[in-house]
Amino acid sequence: MRATAADLSSPAHPGVGWAIGRRQLALDTPATYLNWNFILISIPNLLMIAGMIVVFLVALVAPFPRHAEVVESEDGRDA
Repeated sequence: MRATAADLSSPAHPGVGWAIGRRQLALDTPATYLNWNFILISIPNLLMIAGMIVVFLVALVAPFPRHAEVVESEDGRDA
């Protein structure tokens, strides 16, 4: 018996494809690659790298929570 696209998107065949409405998203197909001279990178990897850079930049500029500073005088009492 030959498997159809509807059979491949069933839970019995995980990872082969997802049924989205009437279309099927095939997850077992090769990714699209970008080629700039000596750089060859897949689009999903490029998006992951860009996302990590964005998260890193947000972490650099995001304010950290601060505790209220308690100023003590030399004799040990609060000022």
